[in-house]
Amino acid sequence: SRIRDEIAKQNVETTELTTKLEQEIHALRAQLEAAKYDAIKYCIGTLVYISAVGLAVASILM
Repeated sequence: SRIRDEIAKQNVETTELTTKLEQEIHALRAQLEAAKYDAIKYCIGTLVYISAVGLAVASILM
């Protein structure tokens, strides 16, 4: 009886920890996706800026 109670208690604790870990992993994945999109956004912005400067220089030289 006591062993069963301990096992049941450990199962509940394990389930709670598993749920908490899954929530943390989900939150980290969301942060990673947001950071990835920010990096892509800045890279595209930089490429557009460099292209605009290049076109401006090309139009000045012609």
